[in-house]
Amino acid sequence: MHVKSAIEILHERAEGAVRELVARAPGGSIRAAFAGGSLGRGEVWSGMEGSALAIYSDVDVYVVLSESVDEDAVRRVATAVAAELVRAPDAVVFHRGIDMGLYRLGDLVAQPVRPGTVDLAEHHVWLYGDRAVLDALRAAPRAAMAPAEALYLLENRAWDALDAVADATRAPRRAQATAAKVVLDVGAAHLIVDGSFRPTIAARVAALRERAPASLDRTTLETIANAEQVRLGVTSARLDETAVLATVADAWWALASRLLHSDTPATTGAASLLAKRCHRGESMANYREFARLRRRAGLSLAAAAIIGWRFASLAPVTALRTHALARAFSESARETTAALRFHTAYVAGLASRLGCTDGSLDERARAALRAVS
Repeated sequence: MHVKSAIEILHERAEGAVRELVARAPGGSIRAAFAGGSLGRGEVWSGMEGSALAIYSDVDVYVVLSESVDEDAVRRVATAVAAELVRAPDAVVFHRGIDMGLYRLGDLVAQPVRPGTVDLAEHHVWLYGDRAVLDALRAAPRAAMAPAEALYLLENRAWDALDAVADATRAPRRAQATAAKVVLDVGAAHLIVDGSFRPTIAARVAALRERAPASLDRTTLETIANAEQVRLGVTSARLDETAVLATVADAWWALASRLLHSDTPATTGAASLLAKRCHRGESMANYREFARLRRRAGLSLAAAAIIGWRFASLAPVTALRTHALARAFSESARETTAALRFHTAYVAGLASRLGCTDGSLDERARAALRAVS
């Protein structure tokens, strides 16, 4: 009897999601669909939890829409499908969900080069529709990845680091898998800034082993090597989740000091770098960004024009995205609570304005970020 691998199981999950989406979306609205990310690269993370196969990778599905479709209608169906497909086969546990990104072809081709999209044309699993979409991806001009993508990557991984700390007791295996992902992407962030990023984990680990960027210290390199052992399932390998939270904060601090044209980490406080990242003081630009989010906040244009000045001190989306990073600075004592209060108070107020009022501040900030992303 054939025992399905984690990759096969996720492939079937992606196929099922797209099949449901095509069946339930308005007719002719889906031009093509394919999976990228860890499934596309064949780097699905999994391990045994008792007698069950635990799969730690999510499913990234790229859905290309027809030009004349009602995107909001398809988005509602996609959200419902992703929420419904949570049940796993017997003896399988899914620790992550399905992420369906909706794009017009022109928007997909014009996306900035990012770690998750740099190799879509080469590394993907085809699921449905017009394969001419891939020809368009392959023909698109290849730009170099912007160094600032390293900061975006670390800001997202800070959320994962908080999850790993929370899971350390209640779900230790998942916590280790998450921590390993965070640490390996710390290495990826340094490679991005160095200009030597590689799409696959194996290639990045090899690059770090052969010629690590000068920005990486020996301790972090050893932690990355240990994270790779965790990923490969070496039973003796283990990461300290709290230390991983500090590692991602330190990596952001070091790279932001360089990329935001500030001083060295030794002389520039994390709070100052965070303020610059969130465009503190750029009131008019921040005000306009809030106005663009007015529908998410349930505001009329007139109401947004008045209330928007309350949220003009920081860039709204960036402030929400960097909340976990601010928490990492606080938890790891890299920065004081008082120094970060400008950021924490802003995020709390914005989350409330967006209708995210349940749970801890972390939960409210995460819900608000999802609402505006």
